[in-house]
Amino acid sequence: MRTEPSTSSPILTTIPKGSQVVAVGSRGAWRSVQYRGRAGWVSSRYVSRERPVLTSAPRPPALVTQRRAVRAIPENSRQGQPVRKGTYGQGCDCPYDRMRNGRRCGGNSAWSRPGGRSPKCYW
Repeated sequence: MRTEPSTSSPILTTIPKGSQVVAVGSRGAWRSVQYRGRAGWVSSRYVSRERPVLTSAPRPPALVTQRRAVRAIPENSRQGQPVRKGTYGQGCDCPYDRMRNGRRCGGNSAWSRPGGRSPKCYW
């Protein structure tokens, strides 16, 4: 709502959509209205005889995530413990095995590489 029927005049207040106003007069494309005891001017684009249908804001699309099957682990299991002792210089099946130079196989092991063999290394 503005003080004069012009977009360059100061704004008195903002009237929420769907609020009821009393139309007093008009001048061109502007309507003189009263709202909560204050008089001012509103563009006729924002005034109608019928109460507008208020709709809620559109909801963002739901986030789709992949579901994975989760297996229950018994409380007395040794989850994360090696199945066997590491080998030394006999290949790199598991990350805790040792290479011929004495270092751990780690990411070079068959267990760590996707798409290859899948030896059982941990409980």
